[in-house]
Amino acid sequence: MLYRTFALIAMLTIVIAGINPSPAYSAQYETASAPDAPVYRLNSEGDEWILVDPNQVELTPPAPEIFVQDEAIGDQAGSTPVNLPSADVALELSLDRAREAGPQAVLAFAASQPDPSHPLLQAAIADAQQELATGSQLPEAPSALRVSINSGPCTYDTIQAAVAAATNGSTVRVSTGHYTETINVGGKMIVIEGGYGNGCSTLNSGSLTQVNANNVGGSVVDVSGASVLTLRNLKLTGGTSIGAGIDVLGSSLVTLNNTDVFGNNGSSGAGLYISSSSVLTYTNDSDIYNNTSSSSGGGAIVYGTLRGFDSTSDIYSNSAISGGGIAVSSGTIQLNNSDVVANTATDMGGGIHAVNSTVTLSNSVFVGETAT
Repeated sequence: MLYRTFALIAMLTIVIAGINPSPAYSAQYETASAPDAPVYRLNSEGDEWILVDPNQVELTPPAPEIFVQDEAIGDQAGSTPVNLPSADVALELSLDRAREAGPQAVLAFAASQPDPSHPLLQAAIADAQQELATGSQLPEAPSALRVSINSGPCTYDTIQAAVAAATNGSTVRVSTGHYTETINVGGKMIVIEGGYGNGCSTLNSGSLTQVNANNVGGSVVDVSGASVLTLRNLKLTGGTSIGAGIDVLGSSLVTLNNTDVFGNNGSSGAGLYISSSSVLTYTNDSDIYNNTSSSSGGGAIVYGTLRGFDSTSDIYSNSAISGGGIAVSSGTIQLNNSDVVANTATDMGGGIHAVNSTVTLSNSVFVGETAT
């Protein structure tokens, strides 16, 4: 909504499959004869007419050899060649499988590696140890009864306490305000909805509830065990480690509805981490922004499926080494009217870095980036 340095990509499907994971994806345009009259189309926000390039037919990836040639040219010119992350991609995929199996599997996997000091492994070890050692609840003090289940009165002083007591099909109602805690949802089908008044009975229109992990370690929301979770009217911030904002594992389905994920700092997937068997959908003015990853996926790292809908739900102003907006490896991205703009990568894919993945962009999706 605040961005105008981007590329228009309309009704476009990009399939990136069967390529060597080493090179980054770089697109070039094929051309067709231009019509006599200019063609215009509304942008995804519906507030500006954009001139459509009639020669822009489809994007095709160049042959991998081009990247080898570019590296050689860079060496001859005295510049530093890009370090193509094939080893890190393989490590990330193996680590994702271990995380799906649980914290003990992560520790065993890390111990089996020739270099357990690798930053990705160190982050995974810390995350697994924390999961084994403690619960994820960090209650705010002084405590107050501000959370309820379904239509009952405010009975709980933390969101996590209500989540633990909730049964399948329940809605956890959270009063408007700030909560200093993290949330763990394992094997449940529930809704967590913020924006309620102090009595937990009336939903205040336009109000959001903020959950802050306070940078003490761990994700703001951990989801596992084939959970089906909807997060509504929330702001999630202050998370650290892998999947600092929301960490989705174990064949779980997560929907963000009017929920923002921002200001999180992690080693992999600072905003969102979506495992190979999981799906996350964001819609209805849900934004992923200002998250910072020390490796891949500033806004999100995707091994499973990420779906974004509507022109008010965007991924922007995130940063990482690769995949400033989104890093996807052997996964799927489906964006319909949802933009990925103004993200930053120091290596590859300021907007989207895709390896052996399927990326579908449809109905006026803008992708823009700032990348070296």
